[in-house]
Amino acid sequence: MGTATVYATGILWLEMRMTVTGPIVALLTVASSAGSDLFPLATGQAVASKPMFLVYLTLASVITVALCFAGSSFLAKKLMARTKRTNERK
Repeated sequence: MGTATVYATGILWLEMRMTVTGPIVALLTVASSAGSDLFPLATGQAVASKPMFLVYLTLASVITVALCFAGSSFLAKKLMARTKRTNERK
């Protein structure tokens, strides 16, 4: 699905928000790998029995990604505002 750029950008974004250590990157790598291995398997099984499932899955994926992006943007703005207020107090 072309997630290599999203993975790298996600780690860079996370690095701006917190200290990224080896165990954190290892957890992200394992989670990403498990998702990329299991998602096609589950999708193939579901599409074989109900072909319209692919259409619904695609729609659900687009909505989920849009919500994740909106949520990430919202959290980033709140964190930046909080950081700015903390820095102004010092």
